[in-house]
Amino acid sequence: DDLYLAGETIIVKGTVKGDLIAAGSLVTIEPSGVIEGDLIAAGQGVVVKGKVEGDTRIAGFVLVVERGASVGEDLLAFGYSLDVQQGTSVGQDAVIGAGVAALSGEIARNLNAGAEGLEINGAVGGDVSAEVGGGETDYTPINFFQTPGLPSPVIVRSGLTLGSGAAIAGNLTYTAREEAALPAGAVSGQTNFQLRQVAQPEGVEVLPPPPTMAEKIGAWLLDFLRDLAALLIVGFLLAYFFPRFLQEGARTLQSQPGPSFLWGIVVYVAFFFVLALLIFTVIMAAVILGVVTL
Repeated sequence: DDLYLAGETIIVKGTVKGDLIAAGSLVTIEPSGVIEGDLIAAGQGVVVKGKVEGDTRIAGFVLVVERGASVGEDLLAFGYSLDVQQGTSVGQDAVIGAGVAALSGEIARNLNAGAEGLEINGAVGGDVSAEVGGGETDYTPINFFQTPGLPSPVIVRSGLTLGSGAAIAGNLTYTAREEAALPAGAVSGQTNFQLRQVAQPEGVEVLPPPPTMAEKIGAWLLDFLRDLAALLIVGFLLAYFFPRFLQEGARTLQSQPGPSFLWGIVVYVAFFFVLALLIFTVIMAAVILGVVTL
């Protein structure tokens, strides 16, 4: 049945006869790992090397679908860097939101992507809809985290790039600050380019652009840290001016060690489960709302 995992490092080598929900610093599905249901994973790094028969929903700093891996249904990936390597397959649609994304595998149906840099070097069986950056610079993510075993982010040129192996069976619709150079024959259907920034006529007042999703998330994070600091100060003042509260807790622990120990275990286990669930929920909610502006 379904399996829920939370930890620093998660490695799946066996078969899950249901859904796998995992949250950790590094989540890896090894080549021998088989998920018969859906995969839902979040962490600094998520690496899929095995087989997922259902949907794959992953979020994190570095996301990798490694050569030989397969996704039976949809792929939903949201993070800083996404690398779908050659020799991988997605059975249905792919929805992607990333800083940079390199797609060299096979996508059976449609691709919907938002990224600063998007490189397609594989086959897409349906339409491609993308919103990308300008194409004037190389967008090189910085690996802020030093988790052992964490893959390096991919390096992709800003904007849209179609490699020599790109083959889009349907239409290509993309929005960017400049038009991309597309190889001949890479798109079987129509190509529709939309300019992201259009020059305003003279005499027309240009209003400041609305805040991006990244700016909104940054403002929310700042408010969260401010609230956290306030709570810590209040907690310190309570402990300083009302020490009896802490003393009562200590006396309860001494007089009832057995029940206190059991409740401690329950709270400890529940804390990490709820924490992992909250982390995953916050990450998924934030990145899904910012698919094209992450």
